[in-house]
Amino acid sequence: EQDQTGIREALGIELDNSVVILDEAHNVESTLREAGSGKFGEFELCELIVMLNENAITERSTSNMMDVGGEAGLLSTESETAYLCDVAHTLLLFVEKVITKLKTAR
Repeated sequence: EQDQTGIREALGIELDNSVVILDEAHNVESTLREAGSGKFGEFELCELIVMLNENAITERSTSNMMDVGGEAGLLSTESETAYLCDVAHTLLLFVEKVITKLKTAR
């Protein structure tokens, strides 16, 4: 449920007190899957690594805090925050693992 909330928030969709009607609903699953995926080449991955590395080395300060969601329920106002450098570092490690996996799969 939290993932669905994040998607709606990212797209600016507010569903409180709403009725959603889907026409041609048999296409919904594949359409959403395509919207949440992408193809990235080596150049884009290199740019991502550089950007993540630049953010991973920033100092921890209150100005570098970001909301990372959290496990709070839908009706809760609680959220979880983290330092930008920690989030970037975690993502950098993940991207490096993906690239290593892709290289060994060639």
